Amino acid sequence: MNHEELEERLTHVKEVKRKYEHWLLEKPNVVGVGIGLRQLQDMEEASEPVIVVNVSHTAPPLTLTLEEQVPDALEDVPVSVQVVGKLAAQPEKGLTAGEQNEHEAKSGKKRQGRRGLFDFFRRP
Repeated sequence: MNHEELEERLTHVKEVKRKYEHWLLEKPNVVGVGIGLRQLQDMEEASEPVIVVNVSHTAPPLTLTLEEQVPDALEDVPVSVQVVGKLAAQPEKGLTAGEQNEHEAKSGKKRQGRRGLFDFFRRP
C-alpha cells in the first residue's frame, strides 16, 4: 500500500469509526474507541489501519449476546480489541492525585478528558 492509498484508507477508516463509535461504546466493558495500525502477517514493514476497541476486561463469548459482542470487522474495516483495564483521568500537571481531587471538590468541576495518541474517546 503506497502513501496515497494509505491516506485514502485511513480517511475511510475514520468515517467508519465515526459512524459506529457510539454504538461500540454502549457495549459492555468497552471504555474507548480509536484508530491504530495492525502489522500485516505477510510483510515486514506493511501495516493497515484498523478500528481499535479498548475494553476493561474480556468476557467469555457465551456470557454475551451477539448484540453485546464486539464484531471482528465493521463494514470492510478490521476491528482489534485491546484489554486496557479501567481508565481514569490523570491529575493536572504538577498536582498529586489528592491535590487534584481537592481542587475538583472546591471548584465543583471535574477536569475534561483529553484526546490520546489514537484519538480515544472515553465513556463519560
